[in-house]
Amino acid sequence: MPDKDTAFAAPSTYIGGEVYRTDDAGRTWRRVSAEGEDVSRKAGYSFNQLRVDPNNPDRVFITGSNMIQSNDGGKTWAGLGGGGGGGRGGYPFITTFGDFRSFWIDPEDSDHMVATSDGGVSVSYDGGRTSDHFANLKLGEFYAIGVDMDQPYHIYGGLQDHEDWKGPSNGWSGRVNIDDWVSVGIGDGMYNEPDPTGRWLYNTQEFGTLGRVDMEARTRTIIDPTKPNVPNHFTNIRPLGGRGGGAAPDTVLYRFNWIAPVRISPVDHNTIYYGSQFLLRSKDRGDHWEVISPDLTTNNPEKINTQNTSIQHCTIVTIAEAPAQAGVIWVGTDDGKVQVTRDAGAHWTDTTAKVAAAGGPEDAWVSRVFGSRFEAGTAYITKSRRRQDDFKPFVFRTTDFGATWTRITSGLPDVAEATSIVEDTVNPNLLFLGTSSGVFVSFDRGAGWVSFKSNMGPAPVTDLLVHPREGDLVVGTYGRGVWITNIVPLRGINSTVLSSDAALLPIRSFAERNEGSFGNYRLLGDRYPTTPNEPNAMTIAYYLKSAPPNAAPAAATAQGGRGGGGGRGGFGGAPCVADGGDGQRPYVTIADASGKVVCTLIPPARAGVNQVLWSLNTYAPQPAPDPAAAGRGGRGGRGAGQAPPPASAGEYTFTLNAGGKTYVQKAHLISRSPADASRGGGGDQ
Repeated sequence: MPDKDTAFAAPSTYIGGEVYRTDDAGRTWRRVSAEGEDVSRKAGYSFNQLRVDPNNPDRVFITGSNMIQSNDGGKTWAGLGGGGGGGRGGYPFITTFGDFRSFWIDPEDSDHMVATSDGGVSVSYDGGRTSDHFANLKLGEFYAIGVDMDQPYHIYGGLQDHEDWKGPSNGWSGRVNIDDWVSVGIGDGMYNEPDPTGRWLYNTQEFGTLGRVDMEARTRTIIDPTKPNVPNHFTNIRPLGGRGGGAAPDTVLYRFNWIAPVRISPVDHNTIYYGSQFLLRSKDRGDHWEVISPDLTTNNPEKINTQNTSIQHCTIVTIAEAPAQAGVIWVGTDDGKVQVTRDAGAHWTDTTAKVAAAGGPEDAWVSRVFGSRFEAGTAYITKSRRRQDDFKPFVFRTTDFGATWTRITSGLPDVAEATSIVEDTVNPNLLFLGTSSGVFVSFDRGAGWVSFKSNMGPAPVTDLLVHPREGDLVVGTYGRGVWITNIVPLRGINSTVLSSDAALLPIRSFAERNEGSFGNYRLLGDRYPTTPNEPNAMTIAYYLKSAPPNAAPAAATAQGGRGGGGGRGGFGGAPCVADGGDGQRPYVTIADASGKVVCTLIPPARAGVNQVLWSLNTYAPQPAPDPAAAGRGGRGGRGAGQAPPPASAGEYTFTLNAGGKTYVQKAHLISRSPADASRGGGGDQ
């Protein structure tokens, strides 16, 4: 049985927020808000900016869950239920998403205002009566992400004070638009764990409220083990026992972090894990719960808050069951503990001191634990000391269930708080690390790291994962939304490849999408965010140690499809050409299952990793020979006049010809017929 926590006693009274005014540059002050009137209403560490109109000292604003305004020097406040005037309905920015964080008034025009909130940035030109939201700013703040196995797959994410959302990796119109996303949770969105069957989704919200969403019935049921079937937004310490049970004075109370973790077991999708200071397990999708650990935190009474306070400490913040072996479960806490069980919770081992011996501070927040899918004893952890103003990366690997740890930070910058780590689903040497400085990749199990960003803007990474079917890396950031990239080619990179002259990297099998809107879908210009789908084509990636000298583009006849040589879908893939050109420049041939070459591509030839898109074009059919044209010279390319036929579903052989050598990979073009609709790309790589 778990030990009892420190007894909690909430203060009987609170002063609340008050407004004071000085008219002599701070020498004397007087309270101007009414006695007992709380003008703060939310946590002072993140709200409650007070702004005075630079042109009217009696016009005052305070940010909070809504914006409140006084027109009489703080005596009365619109937005608190009394007088003062303001915008429509009595207070400014009434139609804007709430939880206001900052506020600006134009000193040249007091009716011109800019407000920022958990919903973004808004501007008003009439003193807050009406406002305009800058929806085209891609500023999503994701706490955690998940993915399902739909085709195309969906991304699930919990947004800071903006619910849980589900959106497609590719949109039916050829783009992913704001209306492609739907909400699947409430409150501050946190973890989202889609069940592999597609029926259920588990998500958490602020202070640990856990819900189970029936994706077919579109209902959400609260299933956390300590409360009735309604949300309670302000109590994150709850009585141990059945839902709805009262908290007796000596009752052990659950403590939940602001971002309380929930995880589906990788070996049994009906089993879920949920973290307080104890690890909780349900084997029936949350209907019944059991405690399978002692208190896994330091249980330090100096860090544990009272029952009705906002933020709680000494809590579990990350959970991982190892796919390689059922019952091997890792847990990390916000006060530095790294714990592991090898028998589904019957016995636990505290490995925190072992991590400290490898250079991991014992007081550092455990931002992620990750159990390997390849070896039961292998796991990775990241720790963070951001809250102590220390932004150095702390990343560690064990291969013996935590008996020893190795610090794996070579190549990382000094300022790169480590937030998350994930292992590829195919290549155990391929790791991805999320940091406050972006994403890093390792090809040797963390022995060395390199920056992995391309066109991804700098942003703190909060979560990342590899889609098990598609081979996409999905990255959630705190401020720049969600990013996706195909990492299948990276599975072929290692020291041997990098020391060779050239290499053709693994190619993701591909199912062509039938996409594109009917008619004009450009309704809103640049007013709302939109992102193009990934290319509707096969990506061929290859490595060149150095650019070939004197390589010139081949003077060959293009054989592209619709869209100016861009192939089917018009996505700008390289056109098929008649041959490999002058022999100096690398080229790629594509052959069908019979061995017939159906397309030759002349790709870029830069040193490093290159890629070219095959838009599923083939050579155009040859016209019948014209005897009258005999002797007029040349083969004249592969055919003018007829459109190239589309490539058929099946296996294809890709051959890179570079420097007199050939390099081969195989991949499938997958039919998207109804019978094959569930098949994805990348599953065979």
